[in-house]
Amino acid sequence: MKRDLTPTSQVTRSASSVRLYISKGVRWQYFGLLLLVVLSLGLHFSIINNPESYVFDEAYYVPDARSIIAQEGSTLAEHPPLGKLIIATGMRIFGDNPLGWRFFAVIFGVLNIVLLYFICRALGLSNRATLLVTIIFTLENLTFIQASIAMLDVYSLTFMLISLLLFLRSNLILAGIVAGLCILVKLPGIFILGIFFLYWLLHRRENWRLFVVPTTTAIISFIALLPFLEYAASGQFANPFLQIGYMIEHAGLLTFSDGNVLAASRPWDWLMNRGVIIYFHDPQYIAILSPTISAVIIPAITYMSYRAVKRNRAALFGLIWFVCTYIPWVIISLVSDRLTYIYYLFPVVGAICIGLGLIISQLVERNHKNQIKGILNLTTAGVCLYLILHLLIFIALSPMISPLYRWLGV
Repeated sequence: MKRDLTPTSQVTRSASSVRLYISKGVRWQYFGLLLLVVLSLGLHFSIINNPESYVFDEAYYVPDARSIIAQEGSTLAEHPPLGKLIIATGMRIFGDNPLGWRFFAVIFGVLNIVLLYFICRALGLSNRATLLVTIIFTLENLTFIQASIAMLDVYSLTFMLISLLLFLRSNLILAGIVAGLCILVKLPGIFILGIFFLYWLLHRRENWRLFVVPTTTAIISFIALLPFLEYAASGQFANPFLQIGYMIEHAGLLTFSDGNVLAASRPWDWLMNRGVIIYFHDPQYIAILSPTISAVIIPAITYMSYRAVKRNRAALFGLIWFVCTYIPWVIISLVSDRLTYIYYLFPVVGAICIGLGLIISQLVERNHKNQIKGILNLTTAGVCLYLILHLLIFIALSPMISPLYRWLGV
């Protein structure tokens, strides 16, 4: 029998093949993550040149990067050099313009989405729960804003997440080295050592290497790399111990009693979304935690505490993450009166999202087990409504909304 090679049959076979590839692609376990990455990249690059002037602390970091490029050294003595060198690298590649200032912030910010996804998987969360956490994180306002501008926080978070992922995969030496890079962006990156310590103490106390190896490696890598990074930034090698003291001294100079407190706020205010900072008016860049996240901080932490007692690994890790990246600011504020800002909450967002994801997935799972159709439908509807509200708030707060209003003539 002859095969049907008519044009119509060939088109039909081609269409079937395309549908098959699309079907396989949609069923691919990382398809949802890929969509989130593409969405985030598209949104970021659609606004990367808007505004063309500085946004908030870009007024400090961009001129500092210019000084580094001109081989005149850094002008911001309170921060280690790595994050400032990354900004300067973007300006060397793409020019002294908004794209150059913000390019690597976008790339690192999108990488944070991917890293949180794989951290959730390493903690044993299901595919559905992991994707839920990642969606909430991607569409969180503070997460998006800090990844849109030339500040140091996004780079510090990326190295922190890489280190945590390596730590969970038992690659302790490399986890420590990357933790050192986290501290080399901003000194508060040292909070990650608290995560190593508490996780060892509360979960794997019999394995002393879990704390000692990454902590020791982080300290060594920080001290060893600091002089070379200082040389890259200023053309001069620096004594790492003197430099550390110099940075701590400068960082402690700004206090609530004698500093500019207009944008500053106390750490306990952040949980109620007080201390909001308007980075830029038009387009709007607003440092505020999405209300759909701030409203569930206490329930999420309470639930993770309950599940941690029940030996749930993800809940324990999320709780430790929260404690070690938030509580130190409370102590610092009480002891030293140092100025603090709401965007210091940025590294904490991932932990809150994990707690929220655990709550939602537990509710859905329990209703599935009970097979109560009415309650199941109500829970699913509630989750969908929450995600829709989260999306709408993200849109309302985003820098894209101002140009959209002008385009619509509103």
